[in-house]
Amino acid sequence: EALAALERQRQALEENVNIASTKEAALMQQVATLTQSVERLEVELKAAQESRVELASAAQSQETQLATLVNQLQTELEKRLDELSATRDELSDAKQEAIKLKGAMQQQR
Repeated sequence: EALAALERQRQALEENVNIASTKEAALMQQVATLTQSVERLEVELKAAQESRVELASAAQSQETQLATLVNQLQTELEKRLDELSATRDELSDAKQEAIKLKGAMQQQR
């Protein structure tokens, strides 16, 4: 009877070992799956960080180009305003000259 009890204990222990081995295999598979997920996420994170750096660089470049363009447009606008002012002065001078000539012509009559 003691031998039968020991045999039952041995079988119970073997069953527990099998259950533990099955659980260990499942946990190992989960670890492998999680490791692959972490590695994939690390690759995606690195790509996202590189993309962010590239986008920031492109934005900086565009900002510099825009600032240059604004400066060029401002310079051109100032040039055109100076030309307009000079043209107005010439027109005003021409009007004054025309008035003087008109007055002189009327005096000659």
